[in-house]
Amino acid sequence: MQSPVFTRPAAPAAVPRPVRILLVEDSPDDAELIVCALLEEGCQFLCERLCSEADLCAALARQDWDIVLADYHLPAFSAAEVVELVRADPRDIPVIVVSGHIGEEAAVTLLKSGASDFVPKANLARLAPAVRRELREARGRRDRREAIRALAEQERFLRDITSALCEGIAVLDADGRVLFMNPEAERLLGWSEAELLGLPIHDIVHRHSDGSFDPTQRCPMHALKRDGERCLVEDELFLCKDGSLLPVAYVASRITGSDGATRFIKAFQDRSELKLAELERQASRRQLRELSAFLQRVREEERTHVARELHDELGQLLTGLRMDVEWLQRHLPDDDGPVIRKARAMTGLIDSTLRTVRRISTDLRPAVLDDFGLEAAVEWLVDSFRTRNRIACDLEIDLDGVALDEPVATAVFRLVQESLTNVSRHARARRVEIVLKVVDGVLKLVVGDDGIGFPVDALRTRSFGILGMRERVFALNGEFRVDSRPGAGTIITVDIPWVSCSAGYDRS
Repeated sequence: MQSPVFTRPAAPAAVPRPVRILLVEDSPDDAELIVCALLEEGCQFLCERLCSEADLCAALARQDWDIVLADYHLPAFSAAEVVELVRADPRDIPVIVVSGHIGEEAAVTLLKSGASDFVPKANLARLAPAVRRELREARGRRDRREAIRALAEQERFLRDITSALCEGIAVLDADGRVLFMNPEAERLLGWSEAELLGLPIHDIVHRHSDGSFDPTQRCPMHALKRDGERCLVEDELFLCKDGSLLPVAYVASRITGSDGATRFIKAFQDRSELKLAELERQASRRQLRELSAFLQRVREEERTHVARELHDELGQLLTGLRMDVEWLQRHLPDDDGPVIRKARAMTGLIDSTLRTVRRISTDLRPAVLDDFGLEAAVEWLVDSFRTRNRIACDLEIDLDGVALDEPVATAVFRLVQESLTNVSRHARARRVEIVLKVVDGVLKLVVGDDGIGFPVDALRTRSFGILGMRERVFALNGEFRVDSRPGAGTIITVDIPWVSCSAGYDRS
């Protein structure tokens, strides 16, 4: 058994609308001949006959008509007047003059005045093809007018959009000549669209920061024309009409129209406020770094002062007190056991206090740094680190025998000290490697460990020690890098230009 076949019924064909014909004819017989001629050609139409100007005006106002057929010989008004009335109507209704016989000159005059065609009543077989042709041409004209209107509406819409944008828009042809500018571009540059229309915009607005023109071959737009790749320029200067330079950022793209023509769109924004904000931010950051350098210097000076006071003043006082206690011990009777033991305990306490004072003094400012220089101070620091933490520490140091300025030597010493402190507190490392030497005119410090590591992003919020190290390096115009990840150890790299090593901190 075969499966039934289901078919969808075909949609009924659209029934064409009858043609609405306005027939201006005073003779009923001639009107009937015209109607019969159209019916014989298979035309489907609705027809209304009239023969006065008033009736014609009323019919035109009452409804839409597709075509007007007018007799040339009318008793009340002429075919020329019919043509004039119909052509004045904005609906573009074609008029065909149908007449028994008129001269060639009169026919030409009617055609020039706006009549679409002339058909003799003796040859009505031409009427139906003429009607079809004129209806077709009228429909084509209406379609073209609608397309032009839609295009004009689209252009107006696009212009409204570009007018509402807060950035300048310029459309250029293949040679970089201006085709369009929106109001924001006119406001920013000071030129009107009419003033720059058809002119090469590169030769007018492109400038360098020193005011010189950018050669065409070096302009990003030149590469865009050559390669077609969209270009983005973050920092550029445009010359305005009043001679001022406008900081801008712009994007340029190449498009190909439906006609195959190449055009370029350049959208640019005013960066004046951003530029000013960036300058203020840089100035603020520079001031903060200068303040940080100043505070570091003051801190080192204060630490040096306190260390000297502890070592020289308190240390001498404790040493003198120890000598007095020893003198008392020598002059006490041998049989005075408790007093002798107390004096010996006091001597031990004074010795412990002296060691504590020396340790604090050394932590504040190691005398070896001032007396013997950075190399000896770093070696002493590494030896102390090995002893205290039982962690292997390899040191490679070579400064070509050059003595660094005190601020630079202090900064490098503190960088090594802070790095080793971080290793002892957080890294859980078994080995540390330190390299301090001069490479290609750069003082390079590398401190690496094989510890647990950490995510570098955490530095932004948690490690003030690392941030302090970075500020020390930036104060010397150097570069500071931290490379680390969990389970892979940490490497701290510092590069300081050799010229900074003799200039020290900026004391301005």
